[in-house]
Amino acid sequence: MITSPPLKTSNLVIHLTGMCLQTQDKYTDTIRTLDTKLNKLSFKTIVYELVLDLVSSIKEDDPPLPDMTNEEVFKFYFQLYNKEYK
Repeated sequence: MITSPPLKTSNLVIHLTGMCLQTQDKYTDTIRTLDTKLNKLSFKTIVYELVLDLVSSIKEDDPPLPDMTNEEVFKFYFQLYNKEYK
């Protein structure tokens, strides 16, 4: 052993003791499996929400207005909306 400053005249005795613990990783595989499942589910959820957004953004066209120049059509709507004026 080398010391600083050098101890040349000292009779140094060092006793080392220790303990070794074996740790087992029980959770890495479980976490990896759970993470994989969550990623699959989140991907499905994202796709599902995108499809819902797309479908909700599609709007129907308004129906065309009736041709009020046609006498029959005009008569029909006039009677429909003015029932009190027979």
